[in-house]
Amino acid sequence: MSKILITGASGFIGSALVRRLCERGAVVSVDRLKPSRFSNGSQDSGGPRYETDARDHEAIARIMHKERPDTVVHLAGRTGMQASLVEPADFFSLNVTGTQSVLEACRKAHVSHFILASSVAVYGESSRPVTEDQPLPPPANPYAATKQIGELLARMYSEVYGLNTTVLRIFSVFGSGQRPETAVYKFTESIASGKPVTLYGDGSARRDYLYIDNCIQGIEKAIDTPFRFEVFNLGEQRTITIRELARLLSEKLGKPAILEYVPVPKGLPDATYADISKAKRLLSYDPAIGLEEGIARFVEWYKATRK
Repeated sequence: MSKILITGASGFIGSALVRRLCERGAVVSVDRLKPSRFSNGSQDSGGPRYETDARDHEAIARIMHKERPDTVVHLAGRTGMQASLVEPADFFSLNVTGTQSVLEACRKAHVSHFILASSVAVYGESSRPVTEDQPLPPPANPYAATKQIGELLARMYSEVYGLNTTVLRIFSVFGSGQRPETAVYKFTESIASGKPVTLYGDGSARRDYLYIDNCIQGIEKAIDTPFRFEVFNLGEQRTITIRELARLLSEKLGKPAILEYVPVPKGLPDATYADISKAKRLLSYDPAIGLEEGIARFVEWYKATRK
C-alpha cells in the first residue's frame, strides 16, 4: 500500500486530509506545530508525526529518507492575500523557500508523485471562469507572487528531474475547523454575537467558495491520478457576493446581520470564479456538496463548538 506524506498536516485542509487518508493506509504528518497541537484529530492518525519546518531542508530530507513516501502533498505555508501585504518576507520564506526545500527532498528520495497546493490568488481578478491554460497576470500581492513562484519551481522539478507533479489551484475553502481569520468564520462570529459584519466596498465582490469535503475529494483524486505535470482548479464553479454570503449566514444562524461597509484594501480581487471542467474530465472531480449545504454544516459545527 502506498505511503503519503503531508506537509502542513495540522492546518485546516491538512488535518482533514490526514483524517481521510488514514482510512486508506499509511500517512506521514509533518508540521511546524508540536504533535500535541495537531488540530482536528490529526494527532490520533496513528501514523508517524514530525514537528519540522518545511524550510529545514536537512530535517525534511531525513524524514523523506526514513519514511520513503510514494506521494508528497505539500500544503505547508502561509495563506492570505491581505496578510501578505503586511508581512511579505514571511510569506516568501515559508511559501518559496519551504516549497523548494520539499521539492529537493523529494528529488533526493526519489518520490514518485508531488502535489502542490497552489491558490486562486495566482489568477488575480476575473469575473469569468478562469481556466488552467490561460496566461497568469502579474501578481497583485505577495501571496499571489509566492504561489506563482511555487508553481514555477514545481514545473522545473518535473521537467528537469522527471518528478511527477500535480498543481492544485484551490479556491476559497470553508468548513468545520477553519481558521478564525477567514471570511466565513469572521462573518459567522460577528452575526452570532450581534456585532457588525465588515464588508469591503459595497459588498458586491464575488467569491467561488469550496466546501472542505469537496476540496479533500479533489486532493484525493489527484493523489490517485498522477501526471508528469498538470494543473487543476479546485472550486465549485459558482460565485456568491460577499453581501449574499452574509445574508445566507444570517439565515442559517437565525440572527440579523448588521452590515458595515469599509474601503477595499489594496491587492484584493473583485471576483474569483473557477472553471473546473478539466478537473472533472481528468480527475473525475465532483464537488457534490453545494454552498448552501456547506454553510449549513459549518453553522452547525460553529454552534456545537460554542456550547
